[in-house]
Amino acid sequence: MDYHLPSGQKRVNDIVSWLKDKQNEIAILREKRKQCPPHQKGSACRKEYERQIKEVQKEIELRAEELAGSMMIPVK
Repeated sequence: MDYHLPSGQKRVNDIVSWLKDKQNEIAILREKRKQCPPHQKGSACRKEYERQIKEVQKEIELRAEELAGSMMIPVK
């Protein structure tokens, strides 16, 4: 990747911005999960937020794998 060129810097900035947005999304979901009713009453509520958090984490993981693959030097 051409990090030292403006195009590379923009790409890095875009990735960092996207990751920060995803981290904020997870933080918001965790706060909402805390607002679920206590004990058994809030079980379904908490499970739904946990599912959403896992979805966002999986999205981050897939993006990281994608980026790693695009930055690796091909081995012959």
